[in-house]
Amino acid sequence: MKVLYAGYRDSRHSKFGGYDYIVNNPGAEYLDAAKLPFGFIPVGKRGKKLNLIVLDLIARLKSKKFDVVHYFYSDFMLFNKICDKATTKFVATVHMKSEDFSEKKINILKTYKAVIVLSSSEEKNLRKLGVNAYFVPHGFNKPEFNYLKSNIDNSKVNIFYSGMNYRDFDTFYKVAEYIEKENVNIHFFAVGQSSERKELLKSLNNITVCPRLSDDEYYSLLTDCDYNFLPLTFATANNALLEAQNLGVISILPKIDGIEDYADSTNNYLYENWTDLINIFTHISKAKKSEKIIDYSKAFRWENIYKQLNKIYLEC
Repeated sequence: MKVLYAGYRDSRHSKFGGYDYIVNNPGAEYLDAAKLPFGFIPVGKRGKKLNLIVLDLIARLKSKKFDVVHYFYSDFMLFNKICDKATTKFVATVHMKSEDFSEKKINILKTYKAVIVLSSSEEKNLRKLGVNAYFVPHGFNKPEFNYLKSNIDNSKVNIFYSGMNYRDFDTFYKVAEYIEKENVNIHFFAVGQSSERKELLKSLNNITVCPRLSDDEYYSLLTDCDYNFLPLTFATANNALLEAQNLGVISILPKIDGIEDYADSTNNYLYENWTDLINIFTHISKAKKSEKIIDYSKAFRWENIYKQLNKIYLEC
């Protein structure tokens, strides 16, 4: 079975966090958008669509040489339907909330042999719309990094908070504001925030607002923290959770679809409402790394994900 992956590296992710690890599936080939015309345009910047249009065109031209062509960041590449006479199987992975997709995007997805989604709820939602969707978890290998001792106060309960996408920032700020008055022994580290959010967070004395961190600095800080706090409004795969679990850091998580597909519900903390959340923060203390969480995380190693994907390629 010959497989061609078409996509790109999202530089906003940490080294081990990108979905582009999919291209290491043994025997597969990779068509990298960065090596095509307009490939210099960063993800999320004006004009990137031109690069993705070229990627789509070249992938279709090359498709006859492959059994499967898999667009692994398809959310922004749903330009045209797949020809119903195509002998090659076209597969797409979508990462974003499908409820936000236009009718046009849904109709295009219906023409793919298989659509890989990153949560069980997304599989159900798209199948109801007539899309041949399959839930295959996001893979994640244990990070390798040079440990850099963080300049943090180890006498405090240190809590890691990172990222922007689908984050419930209001809840994070509300918790930090509440804790500032109630428990001086809890301290938060906010990573990867916008300039606007950084300024707001600086108003609280129990938050260290971090500048952009290298991978070594990022993973070292996460390792040094007692907990990973990840309030979300929506979730499929979440790199921050997968990173924390691979490092044995206990996470504080909302009990929502998507999170429950990935989180060790026995050894992490899950909350359903504000009362639950405050109860968690009221009772937490310093924490050691959890070997049970590390063992749990191994199910999501990419070598296991490749097996699931290859099975779908054969059967779809």
